[in-house]
Amino acid sequence: MSDPLIASHRIYTGNVVSLDVDQVRFPDGTTGEMEIIRHSGAAAILPFLTDPAGEDPQIMLLRQYRYAAGGYLYEVPAGKLEKDESPSHCAERELREETGCSAQRIEPMFSFLTTPGFTDEVIHSFMATGLTTGEKHLEADEFSEVVTFKLSHALRMIQTNARPENLLYRYDYFVDNCSTRPRDILDRVLGGQFRAKADSLTGLSYRGQALRLMQGDKPLIVGVDIALGEPSDEVLTTWKAMFLPRVLHDYAATLQVRDSAGGLHPLVRGERVLFQSTRPAEPVAPPRLWSYLLLIGLFVGGLLVWLASKAGRSGGARVTLAILATLWCFIAGLLGVVLTLLWTWTDHRFAHANENLLVFNPLWLILAVCVAIYVASGKAARFTGLLAAFLAGLTLVALLAHAVFVSRQANLAVILLGLPPALALSLITWTPSRRTS
Repeated sequence: MSDPLIASHRIYTGNVVSLDVDQVRFPDGTTGEMEIIRHSGAAAILPFLTDPAGEDPQIMLLRQYRYAAGGYLYEVPAGKLEKDESPSHCAERELREETGCSAQRIEPMFSFLTTPGFTDEVIHSFMATGLTTGEKHLEADEFSEVVTFKLSHALRMIQTNARPENLLYRYDYFVDNCSTRPRDILDRVLGGQFRAKADSLTGLSYRGQALRLMQGDKPLIVGVDIALGEPSDEVLTTWKAMFLPRVLHDYAATLQVRDSAGGLHPLVRGERVLFQSTRPAEPVAPPRLWSYLLLIGLFVGGLLVWLASKAGRSGGARVTLAILATLWCFIAGLLGVVLTLLWTWTDHRFAHANENLLVFNPLWLILAVCVAIYVASGKAARFTGLLAAFLAGLTLVALLAHAVFVSRQANLAVILLGLPPALALSLITWTPSRRTS
């Protein structure tokens, strides 16, 4: 096949890669443009600490920070070919710079194109044996540490991460996230030692931890508190609390594990700060929302009763009452729809079995229409009164469930928010002497 390149235009030249836009002729004779990343190539080397022909040889890897990947990866030592540098020399150099080791013998394994759809980069791979240790020489933007594994364990890690459920997983903030996954890997690697000492109770629930970390935003934490159901109120062990990276860090930093000979060693040998956050320190406890929400509930409920007492003599009070009562009922009903959908239509299990549906449920939307009609014209009085009394009764049931210790959901603050307006609307629509017609 003749040379497919017709013309090439260099768009960018960088320290690592260059970008060309090439005019090319395809196999069927047509032409088109291709964006190609030009790369000088690289070499990678797999260091063996024991005989590669042995039953389960020990290998050396790097745990290296990669900005593009958003975190740390396990890698073999590797690097870009310098000008006129041979792949074997590059592999030897990278081994020495990144691990501090020199090898008695370096053997080629295979070469491969990394991503031939848009780059011409080729990586040449080697294996190294007969290692002697020395001093590492990392570049300023390299943050890595040397780790050792049995080859079988490294292969299992690759196989595990290649599974569809691990390559792309359903993110769950509380039980399956970027903190629980390394926690589980550490426990597997340590043969269960990581979890063995993590069964003590922390005193906080999923709800408590979420509200603790969000309390700088009052509307947000009120919304989260309403949306979370009874499953979120389980008191967490340290193991489960490690869905938070800070808890995982603090636990791992002090843990000691036993080696194969029974000796105890710190799991973490040392720490280094890569980036110092300027955010304030985390609050140590969740906020106490009950007084804040009770004041809001009392204000809305009291204002409704006061407006109702003035509505018979003031058109402005009547209009304001209609607006406020309708708005509250609409918000309560809308919250009820959201809570119902979270429970019945989503997999957000921590929003299931939510007793806040006794306080806010879709029936409030019907009351929003009825109360507007009732306040404006006095019509539908009996139905409006019965519905308002029923909804107030549901809120009282939620409160009673706490009084007799039936409820296991930490939603007293939400009940105190919803109860005063519910009682006020029931009073306004039920008591004949308070009718606003």
